[in-house]
Amino acid sequence: MSTKSDIIFLAGLPASGKTTIRSELERRGIPSYYTGDFHPNITGEEAERYGDEHFDSDSGFICQVVEAAVDEYTDESLIVIEALRKPAEVSYVRSRAETAHVVAVVCDRAEREKRLKQRKKSIEFHKRRDQRELGNTSDSSFDIGHVIATSDYFIDNSHSFEYLYDQIEYILDDIRQV
Repeated sequence: MSTKSDIIFLAGLPASGKTTIRSELERRGIPSYYTGDFHPNITGEEAERYGDEHFDSDSGFICQVVEAAVDEYTDESLIVIEALRKPAEVSYVRSRAETAHVVAVVCDRAEREKRLKQRKKSIEFHKRRDQRELGNTSDSSFDIGHVIATSDYFIDNSHSFEYLYDQIEYILDDIRQV
């Protein structure tokens, strides 16, 4: 499968703002997919409820997400997919999409914890999840740190919505010029 659509892939730790950005892009008329909708085993909320060990399952389903997005939106020039977490996923999408753009969404820890508290999420659970997704545990196949470090674009989502939207606009303008 190869596509002529530009595909924006969002990557970032929990509560960094990936969903906020995906929602803003949807508001601008850009179709989107969330990889969690295709996860074969468990969602983030279920992982929090049932325990960490269930969440670290294979994420090879990224191919299903890419193929579903391309199949559904064959005439679209731009598609957004949330979220990549492994270097192997980045390699896969770069091999399948002619124009894949990985956008790292970063946010300082204090702001992320504030957002998690507002959502009534467990801070301790997400600290363990951060370590696993950063590849800092022996049982992790994730390495989102590498994904973030090798991204094409970075969005700092520690500030105002206006600042966030300006960054999104800059990236969209840059992608459309390519």
